Formats: sequence, structure tokens, C-alpha cells
Amino acid sequence: MPPIVIVVKQSTAAISPTGGSTTTTRPAGVAPPLPREIGHSAWFWAAGFGFVVVFWFLFGFIDGFLFWVSERDLEMLDAIVECRSRGATSTMMQMQRVGLWWVVPIIGRT
Repeated sequence: MPPIVIVVKQSTAAISPTGGSTTTTRPAGVAPPLPREIGHSAWFWAAGFGFVVVFWFLFGFIDGFLFWVSERDLEMLDAIVECRSRGATSTMMQMQRVGLWWVVPIIGRT
């Protein structure tokens, strides 16, 4: 009796769960579709990332930049202190006490 030969033809097309093929064919010479356009949200995140990179570069490599940023920060704080009233100070101190004695321990337990 002659040996039985089984030939399995292997396909390069992927099979989708619905049973159809996921490969697509294009006419010769047609370029593949371009990726989607970058939306407003992506540009926002890219700009924010660029800002952070530039800021850290300036902190690390430019002498005196940290001092300049600290000076601007103190100028803003001085302007806030000039606008402060006695009632606002007392209210903020009460809020600080609530946060220190109630909120922090509750967050620490979770």
C-alpha cells in the first residue's frame, strides 16, 4: 500500500473572528492611507511636554535661571500678601487645621 501524503497549504492572510480575511488589496501603485490627523488635544499635550522639556533644560544648563524663577515666585507671593485681609487669614488658618487634623489622617487610612 502506498504511503498517504497530506499537503497543508499555508495562507499568509490573517483570519478575523467573523470568518473573513483582514488583509486588503490595493491596485498597483496606490499609496497606503495616511495616518489620522493630530487633533487639538494631541497638540495641547505635545506643547505641554515641550514646555516641560525646555523648562528642565533651562533649570539644568542655564546658570541663574533657578534664581530668576525664585525671584518671580517671590514677587507673586508679595502681591498676594498685600491683598490679604485679617478675615481671610483666619479662615485659611481654620481650613489648614481641618486639613491637618481631619483630611490627612482620613486619606492616610485609605
